[in-house]
Amino acid sequence: MKISKYMYASMVFSSLIFVLVPKIAMAETLFTCSDAHGQVFYAEGGIVSEEDSGWDSDKITNYKVSVTVNEEGEMDLLFYDSTETLRSAKDTGASVLPLGYNGDSNVMAILVNWPDQTVETYAYNAVSHQLYWAQIKYGPLLTKVTAMVSLDCQ
Repeated sequence: MKISKYMYASMVFSSLIFVLVPKIAMAETLFTCSDAHGQVFYAEGGIVSEEDSGWDSDKITNYKVSVTVNEEGEMDLLFYDSTETLRSAKDTGASVLPLGYNGDSNVMAILVNWPDQTVETYAYNAVSHQLYWAQIKYGPLLTKVTAMVSLDCQ
């Protein structure tokens, strides 16, 4: 039986996530993506005036984000902040949780939650090597919703 590249990718990816992740002996990078573009909505309030509120295009250049799994099978999101310093979501107070994996579409979903300030959801497509993510920031100074796509993932 001949296995298509999509079926092979699906088998490898699902094996990695559901079989090997709890048993990994060393930290491993699941994917790394760079540069993103999309849309952002700024809600009026805090530091955002009525004039500055609403939808706008957004892009992030010199951006890099990776999802890793440590030896205990725990996920983390590594990213460069606005000062170009490599940061760990977990080390900055976030919870990083796998939400699921759809074998038909080869998409893995991840939730990153910084309590009382930001929630992010990520969906990584293992076949197209694209990352889709949404972010909600909420707080007294700024409330915004962002939807982005990274087309350059490995």
